Amino acid sequence: MFGWEFKEGNFPGYSMIHGPNPMGGFPHGDTAKFPRVSFGVDDLEAATARIRELGGTAGEAVTIPAGRFANCVDDQGVGFSIFQAADA
Repeated sequence: MFGWEFKEGNFPGYSMIHGPNPMGGFPHGDTAKFPRVSFGVDDLEAATARIRELGGTAGEAVTIPAGRFANCVDDQGVGFSIFQAADA
């Protein structure tokens, strides 16, 4: 529908949208899984601190070849991720 092309992701069983925008991906092979929204940030530490300050939770940063991300939950229980791209 959106004209996206998917490539194997950074983890087995995970696909990423190929191209610069939007950043995203999804797990496959498990019908209980669903797409996860990721927001690009310039400073992962500052973003996780702000999420916690506003009443959300932010997991520990995970480093992957493309950069670093943290899985988060807002103060209403909605899950999302934040992503800081690796330096070019």
